Amino acid sequence: MKYNQFLVWNARGLNSRARRTAVRDIVVQEHVSVVCLQKTKVDDFYVSMINELMGPDFDYCFLPSDGVSRGVLIGWHRDLWRGSNSTITVFSVTVLLTPIDGADVVECWLTSVYGPTDHSLKEGFLMELKSLAPSCLGAWLICGDFNLIYQAQDKNNDRLNRRLMQRFRCTIDALQLAELHLTGRIYT
Repeated sequence: MKYNQFLVWNARGLNSRARRTAVRDIVVQEHVSVVCLQKTKVDDFYVSMINELMGPDFDYCFLPSDGVSRGVLIGWHRDLWRGSNSTITVFSVTVLLTPIDGADVVECWLTSVYGPTDHSLKEGFLMELKSLAPSCLGAWLICGDFNLIYQAQDKNNDRLNRRLMQRFRCTIDALQLAELHLTGRIYT
């Protein structure tokens, strides 16, 4: 059975066993090989917690939470991926994933983000994303919770910060990113 699915989930806290079990159930059911969890609210991940979340066959790197906010975890199935060159910044975790059996999957950089909710930190977050680009040569996937929008239709009310929307759009353009559209859900 081939594991080739990526799971990206705003976990909203992984301190309870029930939440870790919910993640593990999806990892097993969907044959997930790469897991990106944001808003983990976990200061430190232990092997036993990782086993509860993904199983014993996963390696990982993480950004600790800041009190009861933030926290990012990337895990990869070690029989399918080799993770290297990990970088942990204020708002993100980046790792180079190389397929063990490179037959039909390419090596890629993976960055999982949890952007700030505080408007005064958003400029720094966007600068941080731009600063990652020179070291992420080749295929690069950025996923997670940006806590920003770049188009009005992504907002559920009419209170728009057009300046931040424009800055986010400029960052997307500067990094030459393309949005992956998600079917059956509201946000990607």
